[in-house]
Amino acid sequence: MNTSRDLVINALCQQSVERIPRDVVDMTSIVDPRAEEVTEVSRRYPSDILRLESPYPVGLECWGVSPHRSSCTAGPPLATRADIVRFDPPFDLFPQVAWEDVERQCDRTSQFVLAPAEFRPLDRLSTLLGESRAERALMEGVDEVERLLGRIHEFLCLELRLWLEMPVDGIVIRDDLGDLAYPRLDPRLWHDVFEPLYAEYAAMAREQDKFVFFETSEAGELILDELVDMEIDAVSLPMTIDGLERFAGRYRGEITFCGEISDPRIGPDASCEDLRDAIFQARQLMDFGAGGMIAKVPWTTEMPRSQVVSMLDHWSTPMPMHAWGSGQ
Repeated sequence: MNTSRDLVINALCQQSVERIPRDVVDMTSIVDPRAEEVTEVSRRYPSDILRLESPYPVGLECWGVSPHRSSCTAGPPLATRADIVRFDPPFDLFPQVAWEDVERQCDRTSQFVLAPAEFRPLDRLSTLLGESRAERALMEGVDEVERLLGRIHEFLCLELRLWLEMPVDGIVIRDDLGDLAYPRLDPRLWHDVFEPLYAEYAAMAREQDKFVFFETSEAGELILDELVDMEIDAVSLPMTIDGLERFAGRYRGEITFCGEISDPRIGPDASCEDLRDAIFQARQLMDFGAGGMIAKVPWTTEMPRSQVVSMLDHWSTPMPMHAWGSGQ
């Protein structure tokens, strides 16, 4: 019988699968009163993807600005030109990581393992400078900001090389690219600045036979051609049924969809019948037993157990042959 790792790899390689793999997210964030529910559902519907916990000794939300800085809410950490010039990414984090513990976690699971590091140069730069300031400075060609992005990229490449030496199955590139109606990046910034960075991360991973997931926001739909060209294995972004229909018509067989279905019938107030109909519609577009889809199932604090179980059940139930549309 195939393991979870086998199932995910087959889906990523557009090969035959016995069912759609599951990526059940946020379950470990459920507070103690729901711990028994999480445990019970996890036993019935285990996630096929394991996202390792971060092994870093300090959090990276404020990302190397200061080990004593508790919050990024007081404004951009690099407020002046002198701050930018003096800043160096936290290269000293890596010798503190217990890499042998990471190896043990990988060795004792049959799940598909994703490294916890997220390679997101745009978000890192925006955290340090502020979103609008970072993008404006890049558009204007401000030297110290371009050099700062270069140092961030150098850090991320080193981090990636370290993770590629681990027995993980895949890595995640993640950046918030904005909404479909309001993309975050000017097309020139995307093509000239950030697309080459993502392409380098993907190429490094492929050289070490690792899979690459690209997780982003709705505007990721605008760059799917480029992600296919980079040989990204899976894209994760919220997508409407209409968006999924466009995706299936153009990209099924080229890149795996591993995103949330953005539909009013899927949510905390949805009925089990609404969940069934939305998931069935998505599966008609993508589920032909030949890979290309991973079901991302979020369990948030607002979502009752009955809805999570209903979603998992509808994703896992075999599709009848007559349900497949003409797109097969």
